[in-house]
Amino acid sequence: MEFPASIWAVMFAGYGVFFVCMILATGNDLHALFAIIVSIGYTVMYFAAASILVGLRPARRRSDFARGVAPLQTYTGPMSMKAVFGQVLVIPICLALLGFAVVIIRATVM
Repeated sequence: MEFPASIWAVMFAGYGVFFVCMILATGNDLHALFAIIVSIGYTVMYFAAASILVGLRPARRRSDFARGVAPLQTYTGPMSMKAVFGQVLVIPICLALLGFAVVIIRATVM
């Protein structure tokens, strides 16, 4: 939760694009739509549970990394902002690209 808002925005946008593309590609099939809605629910539950648990801790100031003052301190050593962006956002960005690919394939096949 110590990431800057820009990382969270790109992450949520990637997941959002993926789910919208899946709905567009399979919107006529009720079974697929049900599975997508369940997946959206699990995704929301995953991030909401983490947010609630972080909210239970005592108030403290933002981390040096979130303020852009210092690298992210990890178990294996410090990570630069570019390295954090790369590691954290590779999955959401790839999911968004997969969603676009599924929509394009669906449009060309049907």
